[in-house]
Amino acid sequence: MNKKKYMFTVRAYGLLVKDRRALIAFEHWYGKNIFKFPGGGVEIGESPIQALKREILEELHVELKNAELLYIPEKPIFSIFNQNIQVIPIFYTIELKNNNLSIPTWENETPMPKLQHSELTFFWVPIERVNQLLTFDSDKEGWTYFYNKFFQHAI
Repeated sequence: MNKKKYMFTVRAYGLLVKDRRALIAFEHWYGKNIFKFPGGGVEIGESPIQALKREILEELHVELKNAELLYIPEKPIFSIFNQNIQVIPIFYTIELKNNNLSIPTWENETPMPKLQHSELTFFWVPIERVNQLLTFDSDKEGWTYFYNKFFQHAI
């Protein structure tokens, strides 16, 4: 029997698209610059949707209006920061109560800001570029599912 200790972390992420641009977070975490969706870890005593509401409020300073379960990956995913932690990401499509966020659009030439540990900022990214930017394979998988469901036939 394997005596190695493993942990699980459940993550809740919101996918928001407006005018063919997706809302993407750019964060500096443990020495890495990462691109991900808004959201984060589910804390003890929280449901994934409660965590997503809290994370959206913390990160974007706006309340979540609606969230609909979109996708949960079927294969095991391990943290790029610690291979003893299995990550269970849950992706939702979201609407915000205030859609007038003052967030810049990312373009190829956009210089990335210099962030300190755990600092984050947001960009609207053209939907055709999202998969190229995302850091985590699980986010790419969730985005591909979302894109195929909502945009594949609209292009």
